[in-house]
Amino acid sequence: MPTKVRKIACPHARFSIPLTLRAPDTNDLVQDSLVKFSVPHADWVRAGQSRADGSDVALLYVGVPIDFVVDPTTPYNASETHLTFRMQDTLPAETSTSAYTLYFDPSNRAPALPGAQTVVPRRILQDEQSVG
Repeated sequence: MPTKVRKIACPHARFSIPLTLRAPDTNDLVQDSLVKFSVPHADWVRAGQSRADGSDVALLYVGVPIDFVVDPTTPYNASETHLTFRMQDTLPAETSTSAYTLYFDPSNRAPALPGAQTVVPRRILQDEQSVG
């Protein structure tokens, strides 16, 4: 995942990070698989690009907000904030997708997008799949 933040033309947020996911060489990454990734949220807060409480952070799949959870051991405003979400569609082996995008905007001019939860259910941490 690129760490460079770019300004975007979006009705809901001024900043975005496109997420590129690649399925393993031998297995599909099936729908509902869990994907965990980390972001340097504290850097964005220091740069004035996101709110310290993360209330402006949203994850979208092809433009539609999806649910995600924040690992309570690496909360918002940390150097490494861990987020987990479920795959919305199956990704065949040896392929990639850029259908997921993380959006954020600290201004009060636009309403925060839905999506963030602050408690990670134990079952999510137990059956998590890593994507590299």
